[in-house]
Amino acid sequence: MNLSRNAVWTAALVLCVFSQAARAEDENPLKSAKVGDWAEFKMKTMGQEMPMKFTVKAKTDTEVTLEVEVMGQKQEQKVDLTKAYDGMNSANLPPGTKIEKLGEGAEKVKVGDKEVDAKWTEFKAVIVNQGQEIPSQMKIWISKDIPAVAMAKMHIVTEAMGQKVEMDLECSGYGNGK
Repeated sequence: MNLSRNAVWTAALVLCVFSQAARAEDENPLKSAKVGDWAEFKMKTMGQEMPMKFTVKAKTDTEVTLEVEVMGQKQEQKVDLTKAYDGMNSANLPPGTKIEKLGEGAEKVKVGDKEVDAKWTEFKAVIVNQGQEIPSQMKIWISKDIPAVAMAKMHIVTEAMGQKVEMDLECSGYGNGK
């Protein structure tokens, strides 16, 4: 797999795993989102650093449109606010992808020059690509203090083509909309 495809799948996995972690909350974490809310991330993998940004582009009483930008490529995702957030349905992961929860806890996480309270959840995932299973283990930290996606950071370890690849995604800044 090339780096660009990995980056797009990583963005999809972020949304997917975020949705799985968010299910533990009482309501959809995007219900309080406002148009213009954003969160920027630094994705570090294979010796490279890439920017990633989530922005709330539109919102009604029943739906949020979230724009995800990775390496200059933008994708929009519509989120139904009347249901628990399920990124699995719209993350565009290959068929056969499986996600299993391994554990959870709470801790403080540094985001830029601030510290936020976060809940972490650890997962195991398997992506199926052209008949080959690609196992991953990931840990995601969710904080209600961060608008747009409520995610503070994520760590993923993947085994692909005989190589162990680690990826870190850390929130580097965030802001509120209107």
